[in-house]
Amino acid sequence: MNENEFKKDIAVEKSTQELPFIFTSLDNSIDDSLTKIEAYKSETISNNVDQMNLIFLELIDSLIVFIELVKNLNSSCTLGDDLESEHYLKLLARADDDFLAALKNILQAKENNDFVHLNDLLEYELSVSLLNWKNSFVPTVKKLAGVL
Repeated sequence: MNENEFKKDIAVEKSTQELPFIFTSLDNSIDDSLTKIEAYKSETISNNVDQMNLIFLELIDSLIVFIELVKNLNSSCTLGDDLESEHYLKLLARADDDFLAALKNILQAKENNDFVHLNDLLEYELSVSLLNWKNSFVPTVKKLAGVL
């Protein structure tokens, strides 16, 4: 199946003008979250707990936006029954699993006030997961949806 035929198998419920906005917003949300993670790391070095807590709340807000955008994107596209669609679904499942596992561990570390572990999780799990979304998953979905 060539790319044009595959595009026909994607039913887009949103207007074609809305999908680029969703993708741009998703990229911005990921960048914002990564910036907040860097800010949190900086405050960890200076051991400024009040500022760390404020940045953590801002990070959670940014991640909520990210989750809503992913939900919006997923509801916008319905894929066909072919190998490329199957690849997309496997990629989505892996990206979701990685992100949710990182988020669960982060919330547990925050609940335990384990700032060192929390910093490590933010840097080595959440950042990696978000970068995977940005560099792998989002471009793949853009290509499949014909939005590049």
